[in-house]
Amino acid sequence: MQSDDLASQCHHVWPRRALLPCMKQEIAGDTTERLCEDVDLMQRRRILGIWTLITVLMAVLVGRLFLLTLIPDTGPRPLRWQDHIRVRAQMEHLRGIVTDDARGRILYRNGQPLSGQTKHVQLTTLNGSFPYVSHTERSYDGSYKSTRPGVEIAGEVGLPDEWPTPDRVIAEQGRSGLEASFDRLLRGQRPGYIGVERHPGIESHTDEMFQVAPKPGPDLRTTLDPFWEETAEQALANARVPLGAVVILDVKTNEALALANRSTSGTWDLPVVRPAVPGSVMKLVTAAAAFESYRFTPDAVFYCDGVSHLPGVNMHCWTVHGKETLTDAIARSCDVALSIVGTRVGRVGLETVWDKLHLSETGLQSVKGHPVLEEAQGGTLFRRTGNDNGLLANTSIGQEDVRISPLQAANLASTIAQNGTYRDVQLVLDAEMNHRTARWFEQNGSERALSPFTARKIAAGMQEAVTDPSGTAHDLASLPVSAAVKTGTAELPTGRVNGWMIGFAPAANPQIAFSIYVGDVPSQTAHTSVHEMAKAVLTAYRQFLSQPVIG
Repeated sequence: MQSDDLASQCHHVWPRRALLPCMKQEIAGDTTERLCEDVDLMQRRRILGIWTLITVLMAVLVGRLFLLTLIPDTGPRPLRWQDHIRVRAQMEHLRGIVTDDARGRILYRNGQPLSGQTKHVQLTTLNGSFPYVSHTERSYDGSYKSTRPGVEIAGEVGLPDEWPTPDRVIAEQGRSGLEASFDRLLRGQRPGYIGVERHPGIESHTDEMFQVAPKPGPDLRTTLDPFWEETAEQALANARVPLGAVVILDVKTNEALALANRSTSGTWDLPVVRPAVPGSVMKLVTAAAAFESYRFTPDAVFYCDGVSHLPGVNMHCWTVHGKETLTDAIARSCDVALSIVGTRVGRVGLETVWDKLHLSETGLQSVKGHPVLEEAQGGTLFRRTGNDNGLLANTSIGQEDVRISPLQAANLASTIAQNGTYRDVQLVLDAEMNHRTARWFEQNGSERALSPFTARKIAAGMQEAVTDPSGTAHDLASLPVSAAVKTGTAELPTGRVNGWMIGFAPAANPQIAFSIYVGDVPSQTAHTSVHEMAKAVLTAYRQFLSQPVIG
């Protein structure tokens, strides 16, 4: 049969199962010959394609092997220093000690180190002892014990949550403060090593020393001043309060000179940027709303008999003030007068001034849209809807849901001292490599938050708090530096209080603004502590006053 003849002619080219379609048809002799030739050509092309693919793959693999032999550390992603093949091979027979973790340091504004620690160590070998200097941003026992003022702001360095991290030359990373916010910037490229090379199986009476120099990351220079930081922290220590903060700002630049913290929650807690109930400090915002809305003038008259007579409000003032102006009410911290103001300007009036002062934000310098301290939080004015007298009266004197941080409070005082111009507080200046600026961190722009009239009238009330015998801070009048301040006492559900004092000095030509806060203490302790700390800050400023020429 013709089908069997076709199969016998083409069996050497095409498997029999592939010819089944052909066997079902009647095919002429010449057609059979052409079909066999086509099948043979198709098979040759397939074999050629397979061998070409194998050849290309072999060439790629051989080329890759050649590159790895010639340049062993090439790859799709950069390697850490210790992952390079040559380094790994050499370190296998070297007894190395890490002398520098290669992490950049946090610096004070004058360039002195704020973070890290340096130790002088001896390496003992067969040839004797060799001294070397060891630097790390993390203490050897895993806990930071630096006594430098402001170390809480620098932050903690420790092991990451997931370890090892493949893109780090060392395992440690920033865990809090500036160390966490600028972790990527501060990382180094290569740690420093020192060690001894000993050859296995070879007796030797000498050791070959080797040393690997580190390639550190850039240092981060802050605005913190070591004098002011130490002054603030010493004031907190002398007060012996469990929870507190002191902020000192340069009014001209709005740079943070000191951010001192004290907390029972641990070394790395930062109450300086954590909102708390502000009490009467809020009365400055309420008074600003009164002036900005044209509802009241500084000479508006009130009468305080110690009890609020607003409908639906059960409020007692801390003392009987009698007849007083709004300026007097600021100086004497009258609850009755300021609660009346708060209900008159209303929720919208309070919210408008609150937003102009950026009190819902952190008040802190930001880089690429993020605050330079991750712990920084914005304040709160209202947490519930409503416009009733009770809510407005309590809010206007800094109770209810009002929360601001000590940093925000100091910036509020600075804004008033600058005639109503608002700027975020600057904390970082630049990144430096080998004492040369590698990157500037610009300060956020300024804007008009309060009218100059409003700022001046509020400042007058703050100054009267010191000069007026009825003022809440008259005990500061005897100091050699004049000041304008606002005190605050916030009642807590526990029966204890938060104590506050914010202000600026000198009153006539402000150079520094400050905020002093103690949290969750008895009322008398709060009053005594904030006043003593304020005196310490103002007394420290005395050295910057011009001295008279003698002779």
